[in-house]
Amino acid sequence: MGGDRFYLATLSSVLWAVKWAIFTFKDKKLGRRLKKQ
Repeated sequence: MGGDRFYLATLSSVLWAVKWAIFTFKDKKLGRRLKKQ
């Protein structure tokens, strides 16, 4: 089923984008602390 495969690919890419956004947001906050050390 091509439809299911396309849906899963879209879902996984969206989840990856969300994880990356959260990681980048945390990294910016943590980066300030790490620079002080």
